[in-house]
Amino acid sequence: MNKKEVMNQEEKERILKCVMEQIKKEQQEQASRRSIHPRRVAAAVLAAATIFVCGAFTANVLHLDSKLAEMLGGSTGEITDAVVDIGAAVEKNGLRLEVKQAVGDGHRVYAVFEVTSLTDLKLDKTCGFADREVILPENYGYAGTDIDGAMNSVSEDGKTLSFGLEFTMDEPIYNETIAIRFENLARIFYIPGDEAEVLIKGEWTIEFPLKYKQISKIYKPDMVIAGKSGAMRLQEVEISPISCFMEFKVETYSKRLERTWTDELNPKIRMKDGREVPIWMRGTAWLDAGKDSAGSIEGVFKRPMDIEKMESLIVDGREIPLN
Repeated sequence: MNKKEVMNQEEKERILKCVMEQIKKEQQEQASRRSIHPRRVAAAVLAAATIFVCGAFTANVLHLDSKLAEMLGGSTGEITDAVVDIGAAVEKNGLRLEVKQAVGDGHRVYAVFEVTSLTDLKLDKTCGFADREVILPENYGYAGTDIDGAMNSVSEDGKTLSFGLEFTMDEPIYNETIAIRFENLARIFYIPGDEAEVLIKGEWTIEFPLKYKQISKIYKPDMVIAGKSGAMRLQEVEISPISCFMEFKVETYSKRLERTWTDELNPKIRMKDGREVPIWMRGTAWLDAGKDSAGSIEGVFKRPMDIEKMESLIVDGREIPLN
């Protein structure tokens, strides 16, 4: 039990003691007025106080779903603080689809879904949706998705399939509602594409809010990185426990720059204990506008990192302090 939970437990006991004293006082007052319903008043006071106490006690102890932890490669206190329980669901064509929990940093979101068969259909680890699309609010750009079928799990009765969905946005999203459209439940994992078997035809669209706590830090290094084919200016870096997003603008342009600008960057984090942690580049984007071109890089860590223990970001062998 951590310090925060111990403090909440003490607070809970203190409040309950006050509640019991209040109940006793209410009963005495009711008796002096010869009320015939002292228990009803006491029960109402206790119920209201219990809601308050339980709410205070559980507000900060949401647990990271085991599948989310598996997707992330572990957890940290910052990640746990950013967990959002969702519970949005849609039922259609004999299938129930529910998004259970999510955690994200604006650019990258991990969510756990459950598919439940409402008919005699049995599900297994080969099952999944043949197509999917993230629908973002107006004025937002592209979002890509990825599912690792190896992380699928099925209940013992074969009725419920649990899977994790990872999706990325080219600009951060906070406190917005998004939607994901799934199409055609089929046997698609570990099966050749031309042999995929559609089990249930249809579309399932589920909406849910992205209201996770903001856990990223933003830095503006304004550093020029020169290469063989030109130079890029690193304008902004956004780092969270799970990813690192970097934005660049062209400093010196050449036609070959689009193909080569990421070749020598080799980004990594130097921790305060001296360790160097690689940043795995998962995606790059390039806006082709000649000398006004721009690029971005989205990288991830193999496991969640404690950003308070980061010393610096290293890009192209050059160090950017993170404090």
